[in-house]
Amino acid sequence: MKMKKRCMSLLLSLLMILSFCSQLAFAAGSAADTGDAAAVIEDIQITVEDVTYTFNLDTESKTACMTDIAESAEAITVTVPKTFEYNGEVYTTTELWWGAFSAERTNITGLILPDTLIDADVAFSKFPNLTELTIPGSVQNFGGSFQSMKNLQTLTFGEGVEEISGNSMVSYCNSLSEVNQPSTLKRITQPGAFSKATALTSISLPDGLVVTGGSLFAGCTALTSVELPASMTEIPYGTFSGCTSLQSVTTKGILTSVGFSAFEGCEMLTTIPDLSQVKTMGKSAFDGCSILPGPVNLGNVTEMGGYAFNECKALTGALDLSKLDVIPSHAFTYVSGITSIQFSETLTSIGDWAFVWANVDALAFPETLQTIGTYAFFSASELSGTVKIPDSVTAIGNGAFSGAAVEKFEIGSGVESINANVFADNDALKEIVFDNSQDNVTITGSLPANVTVIYTQQSIPDDVGDKISNEADAPTLQDAVNAAAAAEKGGTVTLEKNIKLDKAVTVPAGQTVTITAEQACQIAGTKTAGDLKNLFVVEKGGSLVIAGQVTLFGRYNTGSIVLNYGALELTGEAVVTGSKITSDRANGTSSSGLGVIDSRGEGAVFTLSGGKIADNALNGSTVSYSGIVRASEGARVEITGGEISENSASAAAALNCSSGVLLHGNASGEMSGGNISGNTGHRGSAVMLWGGDADHRTTFKLSDSGTISGNVCTSVGKVTGSGAVHVESDASFTMTGGSISDNKGVQGAGVCVVDGNLQTAQAEYKTAFIMEGGVISGNKGSTGGGIYSYSNGVELKAGKLINNTASNMGGGVYSEGNYDYYSTLHLSNALITGNTARQGGGMWFCATGEATVHVTEGAAIFDNTAQDADLQKGAGDDFVFSARPADDYPATLANRMLGGGAVQWYKDGAVYLPSAGVYPTTSDTTPRYGADGADPNPVTVTGYKDCLALKAIPLSDDVKNVAKNEAALIITGNTADKGGGIGSNGGIIIGTDATTSVDVTKVWSGDNEDERPTSITVSLLGNGVVIDTVTLTAADNWSHTFEALPTADKNGQAYIYTVSETAVPGYTSRITGDAQTGFTITNTKADRYTSLTVEKVWTLDDGGKAAASVQVELLRDGQRYAIVELNEKNGWCYTWNRLNDKYDWSVAEMDVPEGFTSTVSHQGNQWTITNDDIPVEETDVPQTGDSSHPLMWIMLAFLSGGGVLTLTLKGKRKMNQ
Repeated sequence: MKMKKRCMSLLLSLLMILSFCSQLAFAAGSAADTGDAAAVIEDIQITVEDVTYTFNLDTESKTACMTDIAESAEAITVTVPKTFEYNGEVYTTTELWWGAFSAERTNITGLILPDTLIDADVAFSKFPNLTELTIPGSVQNFGGSFQSMKNLQTLTFGEGVEEISGNSMVSYCNSLSEVNQPSTLKRITQPGAFSKATALTSISLPDGLVVTGGSLFAGCTALTSVELPASMTEIPYGTFSGCTSLQSVTTKGILTSVGFSAFEGCEMLTTIPDLSQVKTMGKSAFDGCSILPGPVNLGNVTEMGGYAFNECKALTGALDLSKLDVIPSHAFTYVSGITSIQFSETLTSIGDWAFVWANVDALAFPETLQTIGTYAFFSASELSGTVKIPDSVTAIGNGAFSGAAVEKFEIGSGVESINANVFADNDALKEIVFDNSQDNVTITGSLPANVTVIYTQQSIPDDVGDKISNEADAPTLQDAVNAAAAAEKGGTVTLEKNIKLDKAVTVPAGQTVTITAEQACQIAGTKTAGDLKNLFVVEKGGSLVIAGQVTLFGRYNTGSIVLNYGALELTGEAVVTGSKITSDRANGTSSSGLGVIDSRGEGAVFTLSGGKIADNALNGSTVSYSGIVRASEGARVEITGGEISENSASAAAALNCSSGVLLHGNASGEMSGGNISGNTGHRGSAVMLWGGDADHRTTFKLSDSGTISGNVCTSVGKVTGSGAVHVESDASFTMTGGSISDNKGVQGAGVCVVDGNLQTAQAEYKTAFIMEGGVISGNKGSTGGGIYSYSNGVELKAGKLINNTASNMGGGVYSEGNYDYYSTLHLSNALITGNTARQGGGMWFCATGEATVHVTEGAAIFDNTAQDADLQKGAGDDFVFSARPADDYPATLANRMLGGGAVQWYKDGAVYLPSAGVYPTTSDTTPRYGADGADPNPVTVTGYKDCLALKAIPLSDDVKNVAKNEAALIITGNTADKGGGIGSNGGIIIGTDATTSVDVTKVWSGDNEDERPTSITVSLLGNGVVIDTVTLTAADNWSHTFEALPTADKNGQAYIYTVSETAVPGYTSRITGDAQTGFTITNTKADRYTSLTVEKVWTLDDGGKAAASVQVELLRDGQRYAIVELNEKNGWCYTWNRLNDKYDWSVAEMDVPEGFTSTVSHQGNQWTITNDDIPVEETDVPQTGDSSHPLMWIMLAFLSGGGVLTLTLKGKRKMNQ
């Protein structure tokens, strides 16, 4: 029988709440199972060893739930039985259950629970006099309570317990000094698990434990030290809050987050974990840690709550806040040991009281800073020299620099109102310089008499009027414009003085009007104009050129400087500046959204060919769909020169405003020259495309020498910043040239592409970014340093993505996706090399990332680097993939690179997913490629669904060079924590799935099988370069198919494939066939040649005389093949060359000279024929006339002839041998 745990959890939660009240009223009903009554027998009393227990029995499962133990007359220790017998049946005790306020059993001073228990989620305060208790390991998840057990000293959780889910379960256990936890414990999930255990001095947390409930040790006032396991990467809220004796907290692993009030009030704390990898620092995290020494490394903190280090008075050293864009109020109040502060390059605000008492001597604020809070640097007495406030700052709070020792303040153009108390109690102050005109700045209060105030810009009084010169009969600007427009060929209006307008100048339809000046002249509105919306309105059909040294100053009109329905050009040295738009309807049109330069309607065009549009701002939080330069309703923007720079949209609506160019609706634009630089906002700080019409998409083209650089995007509130270029909805951005470089942002610091409908059930916009050339370089962001894509319309075909940086994922490129919404990024002809990350130097994929790398128009991924970072190990030089086998997010990698060159993938360390919704973790134990113990076998990645870290090993340097030559898209030099070249939670598809194959077959000819080598090597050549090799053997029938080959190069030309063979000794080779039908390599046994030398030697030791010559025959397999004459002229020697070695060659002497023997011998191919003269025997010859013994003479003659015959025959036999 399984009792309802839900009811018990509710009761325990209520108990925790009510325990803080002075009066309690609580009624608890039975939580017994209401299942089949026939299967449950309730309130059965069983006596075991003189102790009476009450059980509810489940007659089907034969399990028992103990609900009570009878009180004893004296103090006893009770051992709850594992099993007992009832009505002839054996029951097993598996549960405990009683009401939260059931009767106490004060005489039970010891309680031993059986290891058959599964559920013990009860309030053990029923036994108030227990001094120790063990929860058996059979209870895998313990959610019970020990609250207010004032005598409990030791609490043990047995091996087997995996989760503690009791809420504030030991609160007010004032004697609890020892808590023993098992190695099996993996989770503590409810808040305050060990809070208010005021006698607890130390505790050991097991490896593998993850704590998600806050206030774990809150109020443990005797706790002095804790070591956190490596598995705890986050310290939840309030974990050590109020631990007033806590001195040391260390960790075995890497800390990434500190929750709010985590260490608040730890007044004795001196040792804390390394904070260098912490990204989130909660409110009051270390508030009141008054003796915590420094320095602390906060270099990776991107989010911080107020009072984070408030009153950490002993904290010293330099502060690295380089990734913190918003410094909250009271962040480091009364931390006098701060010696320097490194601000984020994208810092937007410094909160009230943030650095009171800071001991800094200099400050360097970034150009993105907007506000400095009240008393931000109060009593920073070492701050001296010159402090520069950038133009982006619009507000400086009271007393911000009071008590400093600064001699000079240089305040940018953004500050128009300031209180003199900002500079109070600063005896060193001599000069304040405003980059503004005096009539634009209001100083409240009085500055000391010895302080000089300087204004860098001229104040122009309203009474200068609207005439173009000081001549008595000079026309007004409007009259001059009318006249020029009416002229047959248009006309030029030359200004000779400044002009103040109280109503807009209208440029009527007609000829082109040029307004110019040979000396600096400004056109602005009057301060007293009641409702001056725009300075100029160009009517449809009208044409206006602003040239020369004309400045259009927009401070005193509320809307656009130019509202353009016709043609407008800015050129020469002309300047558009000073506009601060606070309402997106201020130009008098019926729709929301406007621009400082605002072009509307079909046929309207704004051309920027020179001059600059600078130092303007969208300055109201309600301003939306606006830009410094805006085009809508079919209007067009053309940028061929000039600049749009140093403008701000940081104070406008973050989602849809640009500090550069906003193309809205079906507008279009093209940029072939000029630059958009130094602008700050939240999204699209240089160019924003926001389309809304599928039939008339918003478009922009960047080409030639157009430059987008040095722009900044920051996050604000819950809105994440993007990058210099932002493309959203029905819009398309094409890049064929130019550059997007050195911008800073968050998601896609260079380019951010978002299809809003992709995240809904509506039809996709297919928001597009098409890269066909140009350079995206040096951009820095969090996710996607170069490009961030959340659209299925992004295609990267050619160009360079180099030296971009992402602090998190995707240094060069990032593709977004998750379990709910998904996008896939398409690339082609990509070279991904020389990138660096901690995981996946080349490419990195998280749990929902899907990778497909084809070979045709595919990628070459090699020579990237995954390196260790701080305490975190690196893995996967070229590729990291992390997936769950149960999910359908596979990876497929071609075993060929761009150009067809063979590549093998080897394991290079390892990663794993510790839990859902987290980034992969690097294995500390798996060796990297090439290290001892590394897996030596290559892997094939096809439809792979698990975690993998890989290094690519191409066949040769030649195939690398082929890939480099074939690449059109270069991704190199990029860095990130994860995915130096490419990072992805979405899909990445590189290339197309078109492939071809080439067959090769070996044929043997003119030999015997046993003469053949055991294997041969055949190479495949693509366009003349070896791209693959194979070993052929008899086992594979001397044949092979080179598969998965690319069909065409980056220019669409078909690859030419051929084969070659490593020479086989003794064979000639002939290759026939082609790539389409297959190649045949025929090896014919080659004739091998030898030589034979014969030499005649005469042995003349018995008076013989050598013949003049002899004839020697060459025998092939014993048959005559050739004859040669040896004589003194040829030195009695001859050599036959190119004799086919398959025959048996020998020599013989044809006619042995009379009186000689002939002997044939040889060593190797050197043959010798030796002729030895025969000695003449001396005999008794009868005297002349002596005729006696005639028979003797006949026999002598016969014997003498027979001897000669014998020697001759014998000599011939020797030659034939």
